[in-house]
Amino acid sequence: MLRRLATRRLGLEPGALAHLVARGDTSNRAGTRASSSGSARPSARVVVVGAVQTQAAFELSRGDGAAELHVDAARLSAQLAALRFDAKPGSVRIVAPDTNVGADSDRPLVCVVGLGSPSSTNQTQPATATSTTTSTASIANAASINANTNAINNANTVRTAAAAAVKAVRALDPTTPFDIAFGPLNALFAKPAAEAALLTAYHYSVNKTKKSADLSLRLLDTTNSDANAAWHEGLILAAAQNSARLLMETPANLLTPSLFAVRAKELLLSTNNKNIQVNIQDQKWIEHQKMLSFLSVGRGSAEPPKFLEIKYEGNKETNNKFPLALVGKGVTFDSGGISIKPSASMADMKGDMGGAAVVVGAIEAIAALNLPINIIACIPLTENMPSGTATKPGDVVIARNGKSIEIDNTDAEGRLILADAISYVCDTYSPAALVELSTLTGAIDVALGYPYAGVFTTSDALWHNLHGAARLAGEGFWRMPMDSDAYLPMIKSNVADLKNVGGRSAGSCTAAVFLQEFVGRGVEFAHIDIAGVMKQTGSHGILARGMTGRPVRALVEFAKNIVLNGSKNRII
Repeated sequence: MLRRLATRRLGLEPGALAHLVARGDTSNRAGTRASSSGSARPSARVVVVGAVQTQAAFELSRGDGAAELHVDAARLSAQLAALRFDAKPGSVRIVAPDTNVGADSDRPLVCVVGLGSPSSTNQTQPATATSTTTSTASIANAASINANTNAINNANTVRTAAAAAVKAVRALDPTTPFDIAFGPLNALFAKPAAEAALLTAYHYSVNKTKKSADLSLRLLDTTNSDANAAWHEGLILAAAQNSARLLMETPANLLTPSLFAVRAKELLLSTNNKNIQVNIQDQKWIEHQKMLSFLSVGRGSAEPPKFLEIKYEGNKETNNKFPLALVGKGVTFDSGGISIKPSASMADMKGDMGGAAVVVGAIEAIAALNLPINIIACIPLTENMPSGTATKPGDVVIARNGKSIEIDNTDAEGRLILADAISYVCDTYSPAALVELSTLTGAIDVALGYPYAGVFTTSDALWHNLHGAARLAGEGFWRMPMDSDAYLPMIKSNVADLKNVGGRSAGSCTAAVFLQEFVGRGVEFAHIDIAGVMKQTGSHGILARGMTGRPVRALVEFAKNIVLNGSKNRII
């Protein structure tokens, strides 16, 4: 039946990757049911094969997948040539191979995805081949990549291809539990392939009665230990980002501040890493800390605020107790308060805790990888609702560090809760660097849109480390101005030290310098505004429509780079 489906529904075209495979995370917290075990229907096998463009037409990668395919590569190439397959990047054909080997039910479908020119995935030009011949060298066994830019481009090509493969296979029949095999891959390509495959397989179906079938993702060649380790790491990173996506996608009535705190604690403790400690602080503790700026945001809500404190101590030997601090904005629903938002798209404000979700996802991956680093993470959690007890425009509150703030607009609430969290982290833990993430301003979406998150920092070294980590993860970071001389005068108040908005101009920049006013002396600070990357409205690339969980993987790469910088966990 699947042979007919492939021919009838796709004309041998939907989306696929190079000879790769993965077994995904099976937990619902990752938003992906990737294991087909226990399914009512038997799984259908698909083998993913990559193809590069040549002067003649294209060239298949083969390697150790021949035994799994049970097909003659030349005959498969002839089938693809008849379908006018040209191996352009992301182009896909799914075929039921013409073979006499085995029973029909035992034959895997073959998903062939274009990788573009050989330079896209290999510095070495492969031997010229016609469309009916197959190279004996796998595309995955490419020559060593010397230039970092080439390595990054290669990884992104593989991510795009892997995502195309999973999309195409799922499109065949969402009710079939496919077993998708990728490979063989080297260590350079196994990690990005696993990332993209599991990220693409993600679907939010928690509240749906009709659910899509499970997908099983696996690596075909299990003899390469380096590739297997890289594949496993890629799955961990993708599962962590899917955890953030799941948190962001959960409706606000099912993820209040209290429920978020409990869910995050359960998620992090489920890593079984004894180096994690999670404390959920209540309103009484917040009041004791004199976090009046934070408390002002939740005054209109019936849901009590929470303060989530996460300690990860993977390096017991360092003299620097917590060299890295992470802070994430945790507004579990933002109506705007008295300065209420327009009703259009207000439902998306369930994702206004995107910064908090990203921080939780990053710690999950760091713990799963058992990285030898110490990190303190703090997440203020609240709702922003209108009511008779809500904070009013024009009210003045005193922040934890003693500075007074005029609340000119209650819809600029994120910076109010972050101010106290930043002050607390700096005073309590004295980190070398503090990275804060928040869906803070609509202005950053206007400036950068979906491709880039805006990074505000005065530290060149911190920027370069964050930017490099983002490139490794296939993410987009763009440096924005953090200039207090230029922007701080815009948020001066006649009745307080600061006001929480500075007018229509430079909204993301004034928000950034506002936050910097609460950073402790000697702490390198970076604010990452992820409002523009919070949600994807279309379905392209490696992420489907919906909440993105970006930039979880970039944060993990950043932490890995800190580890590589030395045993004392130096940030810069």
